[in-house]
Amino acid sequence: MNWDTLKELFTQRTYIKQMSTITINGKTYAGHNISVINGKVFIDGNSQDDDTLSGVVRIEVKGDLASLECDAPVVVTGNVKGNVKCDGPVTCGDVEGNVDADGPVTCGNVKGNVEADGPCTCGNVGGDVKAEIICKS
Repeated sequence: MNWDTLKELFTQRTYIKQMSTITINGKTYAGHNISVINGKVFIDGNSQDDDTLSGVVRIEVKGDLASLECDAPVVVTGNVKGNVKCDGPVTCGDVEGNVDADGPVTCGNVKGNVEADGPCTCGNVGGDVKAEIICKS
């Protein structure tokens, strides 16, 4: 990911009134935007300098987010107002943007496109869906 992409992600004008609780490998943060990139944690555009992740990473979010980008599996108990981009499975509520995951996707309604490297289970999708097809005989 290049600097311009990160800058755009961190300067989005999507605001959520109440902060979400974000738990990464047992440590809890509060914020609206989360990025986990190359083992570094960014909350609302600020690097959490003392937190470099390694090994198996587990991310859980309680509440709504403006956007989400990570290179680990994620579970969001809430909605995402923007895009979701993850290098692993994604489970979340409604998404007002696109979902791009390197694994299965389980979401509520998605206003944009969904691209999953696994099965996709979503409510209504406003855009295109590219996902693994599972046929039951």
